[in-house]
Amino acid sequence: MTGAWQDKRNDALIAAAGTDEEALKFAKANADAIDGVVNNIGLDPGSKASGGARVVFNMSNANIPTFCRTGYKNSYNLGKTVRIGEQPPGHRPTRRETVDAALEVTLGIDPRSTYFGAVELTGSGVRFYGDYCLVLKDPRLGEPLLDRNSYDIARPPLATSDSLDTEEMERSVAEISGTWDPDLKDMLVVKTFSGVRAASRRLTLGQIAGAVLDDEDYVEVLRQGPFVADEVAEVRTLATDAAREAAIADRTRHRPMPSAAELLWRRRRLEAEEALATEKLSVRIITTLGRVR
Repeated sequence: MTGAWQDKRNDALIAAAGTDEEALKFAKANADAIDGVVNNIGLDPGSKASGGARVVFNMSNANIPTFCRTGYKNSYNLGKTVRIGEQPPGHRPTRRETVDAALEVTLGIDPRSTYFGAVELTGSGVRFYGDYCLVLKDPRLGEPLLDRNSYDIARPPLATSDSLDTEEMERSVAEISGTWDPDLKDMLVVKTFSGVRAASRRLTLGQIAGAVLDDEDYVEVLRQGPFVADEVAEVRTLATDAAREAAIADRTRHRPMPSAAELLWRRRRLEAEEALATEKLSVRIITTLGRVR
């Protein structure tokens, strides 16, 4: 897709500014700012952008201690998913298996050794997948990317029916795929411009970060191979989860008493952070996507 993403970037600039020369100046400046943020270059000369673009994986507190001992596992490692072509007689492929087959054919990757992460800037990843966000060290520049969740190739409008047409999904993968280098910057410009007005004002770091990953809308990283705790730069968690944990702790000393589910959740959080501490991994509470002093 190299070259194709450059064309999409140019189309996004034109769509944002139209024929307004002043608007085009803002659009180009904001696109350049996104390029800089990816490489940890701040919006002002000589400044940094809070670490730049990173690969993240979210994980539930209950699974953190196991991860610290044995590393990150995918559904194939855990025996929950079977590669198409290796399925027993009578097995009906799951949506995950069908999507993975399309990725394998189009991108030439083995689903058994593929691990699905996200591109993140200053936030705490995709909360739906877990309350702890594992931020990996330097990304691999040749890593495959999709400009959205891979499941979207099996959902309307990319999928025009519920039959999970294989050829249709393969065409969708070809259209939305790229690699970290050189396509990530162009992907993020296109994604940001689709959701933020970028031709009248300069974008802030927080606005760019929010556009890059918003809820479950993200750029997906198809990491080739697993990883262990030593490959994690830091762990992040949301301020709302930290506040919930503190509130549960406070209610154990006062009334009303927390529920059994709340107490279990807090205990698992404590066990998770103890396990991370043994790996010398700090947990950073994310209070804002923007710059902090």
